[in-house]
Amino acid sequence: SSGINAEWPLRPGKKALEKETKSEMMRLQEELLAAKDQLSKTEESTVDLEEELTRVLDFQEQERLEMQKKVKSFASQFKSELERARSDKKLAEDTLNNSLDKICEESNLLNNQHEQSLQVVQ
Repeated sequence: SSGINAEWPLRPGKKALEKETKSEMMRLQEELLAAKDQLSKTEESTVDLEEELTRVLDFQEQERLEMQKKVKSFASQFKSELERARSDKKLAEDTLNNSLDKICEESNLLNNQHEQSLQVVQ
């Protein structure tokens, strides 16, 4: 019986084991809560990042659409000015051709009158 008593202090009692188990469970629960808290913060920051990314992408899309509108407007304006310039060129060519035709007619009339006057003189 003295052998059992000699080992007794080395083995923890039931109460000590319960206390140790409880404190280990409490420690694990605290770690779990800390991990859950960290996960929650990570999820929140992920949501914040997603929202920010969405805002940036939306802004970039708006910028792209505005630039596209400006380019289309510029192209349309350029096309109108080009058509107007072509029209002005055509009008100038027509006016020049008409003037040249009149000059030729006048020249022919003058030549004819001159020839007639020469014939009359003869």
